[in-house]
Amino acid sequence: MKQVYESVTAQFIFNSIDSVLKEMGKCWTSVLAVCFDGASTMSGSSLMRHATLMKIGQETNVKLMTIKSYSTTRWTCRAEVVKVIINNYDSLLFAIEEINDNCTNPEISEKSKSLLYQIIRFEFIFGMFMMHPILNLILKVSSVLQSPKLNLLLGIDNVRSLTSNLKNMRNENKEFKNIFDQAVTLCKNHEIIVPAVIRRKVSTQIDKQSKSQFFFENKLDEMKISVYYELLDDLLWAMDSRFNQETLSLIEAIASLLRMEIKSEMIDVLAKFSNTLSTDLKTEINLLKHLPKPDKPNSISSESIYLGLNWLKTNNSISTYSCFYKTLQLFTVILVTSCTCETVFSKMTIIKTKLRNTMKQERLDSLLLLFTEQELTSGVDGFCH
Repeated sequence: MKQVYESVTAQFIFNSIDSVLKEMGKCWTSVLAVCFDGASTMSGSSLMRHATLMKIGQETNVKLMTIKSYSTTRWTCRAEVVKVIINNYDSLLFAIEEINDNCTNPEISEKSKSLLYQIIRFEFIFGMFMMHPILNLILKVSSVLQSPKLNLLLGIDNVRSLTSNLKNMRNENKEFKNIFDQAVTLCKNHEIIVPAVIRRKVSTQIDKQSKSQFFFENKLDEMKISVYYELLDDLLWAMDSRFNQETLSLIEAIASLLRMEIKSEMIDVLAKFSNTLSTDLKTEINLLKHLPKPDKPNSISSESIYLGLNWLKTNNSISTYSCFYKTLQLFTVILVTSCTCETVFSKMTIIKTKLRNTMKQERLDSLLLLFTEQELTSGVDGFCH
């Protein structure tokens, strides 16, 4: 059974490790290294937030899930964070309330008040239930696409399935109604007020602060149109931008190429992509298809692309099958993964950490672009000199 300690100060952890070493009959001279996880542990300033949460979990007889750290770049962490908060919401709320009531450290007290204010708002609860199904869908598809042995056709099917699910959520009112009802139910259980729609007066002049002159009749319509629909529209636009029809058709054509299937429409797509003659590419596929080589790749996984390139190099066949080789080589560098997005997110995190919120979004975007492309810029400067 996992032991929950009453203190996590550096001195307490040292004493605990010392007692374990004595039980094992070891001395400190035989210890190579000791690691304390977390700066708050080393400073001895932790107020036992984890112990408080565990105690409340035992009192309420609830099996708690491990709390995950939020990440700005990884969808996996985002999905896990939302799932943990939904499942442990009651225990987290009680733990934060207890820390807020009994805390004597002003810094921790201020943080607990801020957290408490946020998690008992209807907007937070609605956003939590709204993002949960969406992040789970994205997480599953992301896991498939990041597989080192990704089946290309299976990856396309998963991308299209995700897009179809997002469109269904956008078009069907049942899904949103279920999300809104869950949020309202949780608010009622904790006596959290669902704010009413703010009735604005119709401006007699041009209202530059408002996006439209439309007035919502109730909170359900307001959250559906101004939050739910806008989020799904942004996600669908991003999916169409990254996985457009041209890219999907190219992936399907590459899958046919790896299986040595000769289809006129696929040959045309590949020839246009690699800037080769369709007749030459078709001839090379015919030769490779009937080549008596048992070790030639014939699967449609992403790994088989590199195996095919290495196979041509090993057999000194690059010049013979130049169109086939060029097509596979060019395909390995198209932007069908999330690497570029994660790179930009990481750069943005660095910039925001240094600059905080001391400037406008336009200047932040400009600095982000310069910072992301700084390696390319230095290369151009070196070439000029």
